[in-house]
Amino acid sequence: MIQILLSLACTTPRATDSSVDSKPSGDSAVHESADSADSAVDTGPAPSDSADSGPACPDAYADLDGDGFGDPASPRPACDAPGVWLADHSDCDDTDAAVHPGAVETCDGRDNDCDPTTPEEGLATWSADDGSFSDVTSVLAAGTAEAPLAMALDDGTWSFCGGTWYVQVDAEQSTVALVGYEGAVLDGGGSGTVVTVRGGTVSVADLELRDGEGSYATSSGAGPGGGGLACGEGATVTIDATGISANHAEIGGGLLVEDCTLSATDLDLADNSATYGGGMYGFGGATTFTTSTVASNVAEISGGGLGLEGTYATVTLDLVDTAVTDNSATYGGGLVLYEAAVATCEGSATTDGGFRRNTATSDGGAVYLTGGDFDPTLAATSCDFGSFGDDNSPADVYTNAGAYRLADDVTLTCSNAGCR
Repeated sequence: MIQILLSLACTTPRATDSSVDSKPSGDSAVHESADSADSAVDTGPAPSDSADSGPACPDAYADLDGDGFGDPASPRPACDAPGVWLADHSDCDDTDAAVHPGAVETCDGRDNDCDPTTPEEGLATWSADDGSFSDVTSVLAAGTAEAPLAMALDDGTWSFCGGTWYVQVDAEQSTVALVGYEGAVLDGGGSGTVVTVRGGTVSVADLELRDGEGSYATSSGAGPGGGGLACGEGATVTIDATGISANHAEIGGGLLVEDCTLSATDLDLADNSATYGGGMYGFGGATTFTTSTVASNVAEISGGGLGLEGTYATVTLDLVDTAVTDNSATYGGGLVLYEAAVATCEGSATTDGGFRRNTATSDGGAVYLTGGDFDPTLAATSCDFGSFGDDNSPADVYTNAGAYRLADDVTLTCSNAGCR
């Protein structure tokens, strides 16, 4: 109807036009018709209004990663959309061309195919530093509880999704990341160290390392050790949000640190056993535990939770807001320090950092220090040593100068000469 009116406006003469004036003045029908048409044009919508009232311009969606699927979070009228804009809006990550509907789901903690119902559990992926990746599920799944897969790791990120993977992996002078999703477990099958690190840089995150039997041979000839993880030869290891449990070794049931720098945050080191150092034993290097738990580990002789021996090399251990609880041994239920071993315990009035409910059948419920040629040291800052039902037994700290019963939030230094 509007188009008809626009047509009339263009073809019907107005009453003031010269063509109308040339007609007889008594022809009122012509004047009325012209006036009617003029009125319709004057009161109807302008041509620009006619265009605005047409069909709406459909939305288009950006495809920044060029995978052919649009970003639902970026709608824009198609008439105004510059560049590559699509009618599709089913992409769930427009920053990654490998993520879109129909993509192959891989073990990387992302929804690759934009379908949250597609499971990742039971998948494993290796990603190289250049961004390429391979599905290594069939390779790693070949291990069994009776015959775990022994494998040397190439540089890159090894991702494990859900389930239990029976492996004994070795990173030698490599740069490797081991990452778990959905509660993935690396199980050593009770026949070897689960993760061995010889030099290089290795990170472990969101995994459970369990049922390993220490097979790492130390340079001093002691051992074998490190049921869950063993590191040496100048390696750097970081551990985050990981559990190391139910492992066994001659030394360092859960962890063995020899000439290695190891930093752990939110580590749960529990239920491991050994002759020396049920949870962890250090022969050299530097170890730091932050906001971690060392619990219910057992050593037949010394260092139920943790042990350090400074006979062969400098060895340090820093405990920051870390709870050492319910561990047991003959000497040093929580921690044993031999020779030039140095440990620090740093807590606060609002945390449980320190030693609680550890037991020794001989001496040093929490800590046992002894040295001949060298002087072991424990430096405590706001460190808890338990009280009432949380106390260590038989006493908190044993030194060559005698035994000490301490309280919570203690700041002092202990050595062969005693605690001050």
